[in-house]
Amino acid sequence: MLQTLAVGLLLWTAWVSLMQYIGWRRERLSLMQVQTHIVKATVLMMLVLFVALA
Repeated sequence: MLQTLAVGLLLWTAWVSLMQYIGWRRERLSLMQVQTHIVKATVLMMLVLFVALA
C-alpha cells in the first residue's frame, strides 16, 4: 500500500513539474511561478510521505 502511495506521489510531482515547464515554454508562466509551483508540489509530496511513513 505504501509503495503505491509513494509511486503515485512521485508520478504526480513529475506531472506537475512537466506541466509547469510546458506552461513556461509557452510563455504563460514566469520562471518564478514555475519554481514556486514545483517547490509547493515537492513539499506537499514530502509531507504526505512523512505522515504516511511515520
